[in-house]
Amino acid sequence: GASFSADGKRLLFSSDASGIRNVQSIPVAGGAAEALTRSTTDTTTAVSYFPGDDRFLFTRDQGGNELNHLYVQTPSGETRDLTPGEKLKAAFAKWTRDGAAFYVRSNERDARYFDVYRYDAASYDRTLVYRDEAGYQVGGVSDDGRWIAFTKPATTSDSDVYVYDTGSKELKNVTPHEGVSSNNVSALSPDSKWLYYLSNDGGE
Repeated sequence: GASFSADGKRLLFSSDASGIRNVQSIPVAGGAAEALTRSTTDTTTAVSYFPGDDRFLFTRDQGGNELNHLYVQTPSGETRDLTPGEKLKAAFAKWTRDGAAFYVRSNERDARYFDVYRYDAASYDRTLVYRDEAGYQVGGVSDDGRWIAFTKPATTSDSDVYVYDTGSKELKNVTPHEGVSSNNVSALSPDSKWLYYLSNDGGE
């Protein structure tokens, strides 16, 4: 969960020094850590500084229920829940390369599935970019925003990699196989042309 600030001078991280996990930052040049959140009841985990300023994202549950929401906090300490609602779970997925937006997974619509949303980094307005109906696990989003890569497990040892085209709305299995084979998303290339994945197809 460690993240460098936009100017590279501070590092954001999580610490349970207070007795429960909270967010702190520490100068890269050395010095004492500063507590940025001070919850005494809710597990609070650092996610990321914003790429262009000192706002930061963090997750927090409610009294240990493990239903994490995603929050933003400003340098003045103002906090906003970006994923409000009851009995939902949300998680940060990725920043866009230019830092103008970020992607979030949330199961607010259906507790069984995590949809993918794109949030504007300035206004926090969001757009649904993928509605899940089958239990796909987000593995990555291309820097141009066109492709979303998923891992779809069948069992703990058998899975496939799917790629979704946000333009055509086409979802394609890129690792069709017979028998048992574990295939998992690793990364999408910076030029958004290549998908890298890990596979034990043919042996371990």
